[in-house]
Amino acid sequence: MFGIGKKKKKATAKPTPQTEDASSVKEAASPEESGNNATHPVSPSDHHKARVDHGVGPFDESDGGLTELLDPNEEGAGIADFGAYAFVAPVDAQLQIETSADGSLAVHILVGSGHITMDAYSAPKSGGQWRMVASELADGLRAQGAKVSIQDGPWGREVVGAAPNSVIRFIGADGPRWMLRTVVVSNAADAEQSAEIARTVFAHTVVRRGMNAMPARTPIPLVLPTEILEQVQAEQLRQQEAAKVAAEQARRRMSADRGEALQQFDGPES
Repeated sequence: MFGIGKKKKKATAKPTPQTEDASSVKEAASPEESGNNATHPVSPSDHHKARVDHGVGPFDESDGGLTELLDPNEEGAGIADFGAYAFVAPVDAQLQIETSADGSLAVHILVGSGHITMDAYSAPKSGGQWRMVASELADGLRAQGAKVSIQDGPWGREVVGAAPNSVIRFIGADGPRWMLRTVVVSNAADAEQSAEIARTVFAHTVVRRGMNAMPARTPIPLVLPTEILEQVQAEQLRQQEAAKVAAEQARRRMSADRGEALQQFDGPES
């Protein structure tokens, strides 16, 4: 686990997506909810621009630089950059990096009992991918026996699955040829607080899709930032050195034991 967020007093003052501004963004960016979509279709880029104009992400890399978008007042926010996306890590959060057999990465943000994971995917220019994915997620949760509800969030629908002692929430938004999805898992008592933290991270994220052609729903690969890569390499080196020391100690013990055994069987010649 690696701590990224810097403990700055101002870091906690960043607005969450549930402020009045975020609500107005949702109203401006979600015409399909108002029933006017049939006569005034709005493209995903227009949705995205409406959010960005109100200063609420998730942003696209074309919207500006990381500091400009995520730390405009230069407050020293802890920006964690994983290539496919960069975000402002919550104060006192820990980042857990998971590596799969194929070398792909997953980033988990641990805050209190909350476990937050973000994934970025390619999406068609026509948009609407999150609505389809949200429906599929809801069906999957119901099939697993969870109590499912579709709630109205700052970016549209949020899918919530409740079990006796835990809650899982999916938050998503479409951007220019990409979709960002966040999964929040926490115990039931901390579910709302964890959701607020996840929304704040979501609103302070920049997505880098790149220009390569990709089928819809293809995960945009993550890369380790230099700071964490150095920590990982240092930890790997420490483990290698510790393994060498342990092996040498084991070799010496075996040599000593063998010497004692030989002394027991090799007596003086008569």
